[in-house]
Amino acid sequence: MHLHLTKYPDAVERMHFVMKHPFRDNDEQMSRTRREILDTAKHLAFFHAHSQEIPKDRLAKVADPYYHARHDILSDVIAHVAAMLGPIGSYEIEE
Repeated sequence: MHLHLTKYPDAVERMHFVMKHPFRDNDEQMSRTRREILDTAKHLAFFHAHSQEIPKDRLAKVADPYYHARHDILSDVIAHVAAMLGPIGSYEIEE
């Protein structure tokens, strides 16, 4: 997360905005966030190691291990940033 925030210092703030305003047209913002996370992930050794450790049963439908590694890191980062806001329902959703 530190490497990512060094390169994209406003990333958490932008992700929190999308989470607090889910009814707005956030497609471009979400695409930007996804691109940035994946750009950072390319430089992380554990990301490449994780892609080589994907269980064979997960590779049955999509054989590309990086597809699964990308999904995993995106889910982990989003969950981490969402946890900063607190439990769902503890922060106000805005229009």
